[in-house]
Amino acid sequence: MTGRDDPFPAIDALLTRLQEEAARDEQERTRALLRAVLDAHAAALEKLLALVRARADGEGLLAALAHDPLIGRVLVLHDLHPLSLAERVQAALRELAPRLAAQHAAVGLLVPVTEGSLKLRLEHHGKGAVRSEVEAALAAAAPEASPEIEEVLVAPLHFQPRSGRAA
Repeated sequence: MTGRDDPFPAIDALLTRLQEEAARDEQERTRALLRAVLDAHAAALEKLLALVRARADGEGLLAALAHDPLIGRVLVLHDLHPLSLAERVQAALRELAPRLAAQHAAVGLLVPVTEGSLKLRLEHHGKGAVRSEVEAALAAAAPEASPEIEEVLVAPLHFQPRSGRAA
């Protein structure tokens, strides 16, 4: 993604700089301005989504829009994403499954998904990638699907020999 495709890193950098350099009253005025702009965008997006849903093909179009990485993140930001956090995480794990299977690994949820943290169980079936490679793939996939997840915890590797072979 280019900066235009993914403006969030630039936004994060500007917010960090504002917190480090601006006086407290400047920070409060800036936050109020940003909140007002975001509220206006949220209201417009709600109307847009209502118009999309009213179309005969609206649900399919909405699903396609929500699947786009940038649009999906904006919908999450405004709490307008059509899928719940748990549904988005499950979809991301399904998309990642073939890549993990090629590395003789599988992943599942250890506990129900909660905002902020994702706890996963990793199983390795011999051969293939090492734990760090699989964890890196999981850590990269989670923010794309669920930006509100700040931490991905992977339970200790559970080795499981392939069935039909001696362990």
